[in-house]
Amino acid sequence: MEEEVAELDKELEKFRTKIQLTNGNIDEEKSQVAASREELQNLRDSLEDKRGQVNQLENDYQSVKTSHDAMQATLGNSEELLQTLLTGVSTSNSGNTGGGYMGQIAEAKARLAQAAAKEEQNHLKLSMNEKELKALEAKWKEVEKDAHQGQQNLVRMKGELDRLKRQLSECGWSTEQQQQCEVELRTARGVVNERMEAGTILILLDKC
Repeated sequence: MEEEVAELDKELEKFRTKIQLTNGNIDEEKSQVAASREELQNLRDSLEDKRGQVNQLENDYQSVKTSHDAMQATLGNSEELLQTLLTGVSTSNSGNTGGGYMGQIAEAKARLAQAAAKEEQNHLKLSMNEKELKALEAKWKEVEKDAHQGQQNLVRMKGELDRLKRQLSECGWSTEQQQQCEVELRTARGVVNERMEAGTILILLDKC
């Protein structure tokens, strides 16, 4: 009797240990999934901010580029007009007018150089932010994949926990039955001890 109860208790202890380990793994996986979800939310916010920055930079770049192109066109027209005046195609005040156009062209070239520098600066900023955006999107996909895998692991471990509980149920295990087994085990041990004590007394009496 004692051996049977001890063997049953040993098997039940194995199941309880497996269940405790599975519960621990589930808690750990839940924490990891929660952390992944929080990181995903932070990345989502960062992505929205970065996309807003990139859109603004694209608008700024297009605006500067449009202005730059317009300046280039104006400068080209001014140079053509100056060339016409200097070659004497126009006969009215060609010298003075030409000098005036020279100053205007020099000023236009200076503005054009500034616009070109600003366009290049905006282009560099746009390129850098686009790279950062791509890096964030790659990070987002990676964390999203980890979170999805964690969720799958959680479902799998919960299924394992349910399976272990079903096995315990099929074994007829319950808290009440466990308590009953412990009572029976104590009773059996008491009987064994009583018999051992009785046997010892008989041996002593025989010696007397």
